[in-house]
Amino acid sequence: MGTRNRSGRQWVAALVCILVFGSVLVLTPAGAQVTVPDPRPNILIILTDDQRLEGTMAVLPHVDRWLAEGGRTFTDAFSTTPLCCPSRTTILTGRYAHNHGILDNAATNRSVLDQSTMLPRYLQDSGYRTAYFGKLFNFWRVEDDPAFFDRWAIVSPTRTSNGYVGGTWNVQGTLRMIDRYSTDYIASQGIRFIREAEAADAQPWFLELATYAPHLKALPAPSYVEAPVGRFHPTPAMTEVDRSDKPPFVRAEQVELRSVATARERQLRALKSVDDLVARIAQVIRRTGESRDTLVVFLSDNALLWGEHGLRSKGYPYGPGVRIPLLLRWPTDVEEATVDHRLVATVDVAPTIMDAAGIAPDPSVPMDGHSLLDPTWDRDLILLEFWPWTGSSAPRWASIWGATYQYTEYYADDGKTVFREFYDLVGDPWQLTNLLHDGDPVNDPSISELHERLMVYGTCAGTACP
Repeated sequence: MGTRNRSGRQWVAALVCILVFGSVLVLTPAGAQVTVPDPRPNILIILTDDQRLEGTMAVLPHVDRWLAEGGRTFTDAFSTTPLCCPSRTTILTGRYAHNHGILDNAATNRSVLDQSTMLPRYLQDSGYRTAYFGKLFNFWRVEDDPAFFDRWAIVSPTRTSNGYVGGTWNVQGTLRMIDRYSTDYIASQGIRFIREAEAADAQPWFLELATYAPHLKALPAPSYVEAPVGRFHPTPAMTEVDRSDKPPFVRAEQVELRSVATARERQLRALKSVDDLVARIAQVIRRTGESRDTLVVFLSDNALLWGEHGLRSKGYPYGPGVRIPLLLRWPTDVEEATVDHRLVATVDVAPTIMDAAGIAPDPSVPMDGHSLLDPTWDRDLILLEFWPWTGSSAPRWASIWGATYQYTEYYADDGKTVFREFYDLVGDPWQLTNLLHDGDPVNDPSISELHERLMVYGTCAGTACP
């Protein structure tokens, strides 16, 4: 176990060319057969659902110990489209939603999703053993087997199944009712897969564990129903009184902080089971000797507002609604206990994994993101984009988030810009003053330049993307 040896990603070129289907047999001068292990890392994605960055990481001590202390924390990570299905597709394709075509959670996405352009296909074709356990896509019919996975147990929550307990799961093509708490069941499936992979230890594996937690309505495990999660301290954005500078649909929203506090408690208690999952997975990876040979990515598909600007949902461009946790661990290539302040996003996950696995994407379907393992690049802004869906009052919008500012445009059905926002993120981190509607034209930025840049990035592809 744990026999794959490497020095970072500096592999012998000839060996990499040969190692397309796991391990190979090499004849020694004496004629004996020796199995040459694949030098590429195992890949593990742990994906939470609707976990915002702000105010959630303190209940995840095992995540902190294994991934933050043992790897790298990205302080400025974003969901490029803050909605489940578009974001999950971005994570597995490395493409912005305007390129992969999944714009919302609608069932019509079944005819749009091209699984052949996604990360699992690349990895499986190159010799990885692949597995997926947990929530796949909202629109996915649970009776349909996911493509390019060797093992799976997937669930698609419905109106009659909350995603935490019960519901119909597709387990290796068989529909089953699973009565266990879903986060614990996902952890057990992942542990079984890792242990079984030891029988073919020379072959690397790809595993994604996608919890429903802490999606609302969050349901904590029985052992955490009364667990302490710390007091709720509303931020200035949550207590904002004057919202006259905000878009009309935002001004029309109103939420009671008491209900926000209750939802927050339930989400944080649900996350404690995610932390248990991380602890169990970390333990089995250590015991199987795969700790140094495994690249781990921990992130959320999107964030969720906790009452900021009167909003409690996802699909809005404000900071707490688009900023997500993102941590990376790979002892051979990522220095432990490091912090990275670059602007990174969900669009960078697939390119990072492709880089680690030594796979080049199909040039006809380029990836838009960058490898987080490459220290030589740095973007000055990230593109955020959103299309309407039934769970949000927001119209279509697009936004540029830079190191010091955010510019957002909202669009009518005909594409006409109907409202703009510009925030100074240095002087106004809570986004309380929209400089384009504060009554002072002196501090207004150049709208024409920002608009032109947003239009260019809204249709970008590959290396032309930010």
